[in-house]
Amino acid sequence: AWGQWIMSAAMLTVLSLSPAELRRQRNGRISYDVVKACWPLWPWLLLLIGSFLGVLFGLAFEAAAPLGLTRLAAELIIRVVVLELAPLLVAMVVLIKITLPQTMHLRRLSREQASLEDAWEQGLHFEALPRILASFFAVVLISVSLTLLLLLLTYLQLYGFNPSGFNAFTRQIGLVFEPAMFIAWLVNIFLLAWCVSLLPMATLLVPSMAKVHNADLQLQTLIRVVLILVVIKLLSLTAAYA
Repeated sequence: AWGQWIMSAAMLTVLSLSPAELRRQRNGRISYDVVKACWPLWPWLLLLIGSFLGVLFGLAFEAAAPLGLTRLAAELIIRVVVLELAPLLVAMVVLIKITLPQTMHLRRLSREQASLEDAWEQGLHFEALPRILASFFAVVLISVSLTLLLLLLTYLQLYGFNPSGFNAFTRQIGLVFEPAMFIAWLVNIFLLAWCVSLLPMATLLVPSMAKVHNADLQLQTLIRVVLILVVIKLLSLTAAYA
């Protein structure tokens, strides 16, 4: 099942990058799915995560200030929370709230029409493609937006609304986002988005998973995708800090 699953994911990846398939979907379907995927999550996720991490940042800076470790605390927060944890959290939310429910929805529709064992012949991948691109864009958009929001919250915790600290803060951001780290961060986001958006949909095209109960398939898919997310995160950390 793992081999068939990865092969189906590879074929969907090729379709997602194919200009011919993108032209076939140019009737507004992709744009509709992108808005449908991003709009319910984007503002509320930024608000909830930003509020929680803003309070956490404040507590960290309050504890570090008496020891004179404010700048070190800011660098650790940027490296650990902003660069590493925030994209992973966004990917998990998109996986649970968007991709898995859409996968189960397509599975139910396919079962009503015909057997899941000939999902590829049914053209199920054409229904999955716009949803894959929408979930991918949602992960990238929300991750970048959340990163900018967390950097703003970090600046406000350090300097308040005083613009005098802008030069020092941008210099510190530049030291963290050095070229190698910046490239690793971008690759990490794109890999997380690819994993979350495409791998659950690929289960629809695996014949050996056609007869698995919906709840069991959802749990199996969640566990497998989480395992791959952990592997991606470990590889990104190794590439960034080795």
